[in-house]
Amino acid sequence: MRLLDTYATNTGSKIDKPFIYSKFFPLPIGKYITFQAQTPYDSRNYSYWQEVINLLHPFLNKNDIHIVQVGTKDEKALNGVVNLLGQTNINQLSYVIENSILHFGADSLCVHLSSHFNKPIVSLYSISNPSVAGPHFGDKNKHILLKGYERIGNRKPSYSQVESPKSIDTIKPEEICTAILNLLNIEYSNLPE
Repeated sequence: MRLLDTYATNTGSKIDKPFIYSKFFPLPIGKYITFQAQTPYDSRNYSYWQEVINLLHPFLNKNDIHIVQVGTKDEKALNGVVNLLGQTNINQLSYVIENSILHFGADSLCVHLSSHFNKPIVSLYSISNPSVAGPHFGDKNKHILLKGYERIGNRKPSYSQVESPKSIDTIKPEEICTAILNLLNIEYSNLPE
């Protein structure tokens, strides 16, 4: 059962697409994808995001696409991104995601906002199963949900806030890049294996 189904059952509510109020936020760029690296739980924080960004840059630059990093002011800013950390409220964040062409990152609020706006999504999972906690809305064919726990022989996620080693880190940066480029219909070659 999905978390959303559980909430609906326990509250007697009907599941329907929510209304989300988006508030204008100026961005000095054209096409962009959004990215959120961190969550409150260490086991859901991927260690190789900078490598992913470095691999993506040549392909995105050719297509004049920028990467916008969203999240809280306490998150670590990465190189090669437009940094919006701590600069948006939830309504402005909604606007930024609504006007993006794809979202990638950790399982977070931004994944669910992207789902609401039917954006292509590449999201990483380690301590929860995306069939329970993944995006609910949007075209499922535009969702690539990568599961770290399956790569270490586990059939189920750990549900632990701390893992050692972290199962999410078994997902290769090249695999994330490939998923993003495929969803953007960008041809690529020479991507390291």
